[in-house]
Amino acid sequence: MSESRAPHDLPDALAANREDLRRRSRAERIHPLWLWIGILAGPLSFLMVRVAGIVLLSHGCGQTATRSVLGLSSPQLITTGVTILGVLITLAAGLLSWRIWRRTSLAEDEVSAGNMPRVPFWALGGMLLNAFFLLFILVTGGTALVLSAGCP
Repeated sequence: MSESRAPHDLPDALAANREDLRRRSRAERIHPLWLWIGILAGPLSFLMVRVAGIVLLSHGCGQTATRSVLGLSSPQLITTGVTILGVLITLAAGLLSWRIWRRTSLAEDEVSAGNMPRVPFWALGGMLLNAFFLLFILVTGGTALVLSAGCP
């Protein structure tokens, strides 16, 4: 036996269906490449900063240091530039993830814990990853510069 709906329940069901279709259409307009960029840009930027810090500062530490700009040697300047580039890439990816999350999530989704759609979930994950890796990049780049100051 099928359960029939009362006439006053029909508008609520239609409104909920419309909201689901609107959310789905917004999520379908997001290209998956943008979600992957939001997820992977922070970790890859951190890897770039970490490798550059290791290679440039260990290579430049054995040489006689000639101070150039702002009292920094050329390996330190390159490390600073790579760190700033990593910070900018991570910030851009975090903002991209935040923008996707705001476009695809509704106010009701923010308070409900269940049945979160995939696109807002991945965008939220991208925001969190980029925030963590931004902190890691700043600590790694700063530590590399401080430790390289002790090189002769």
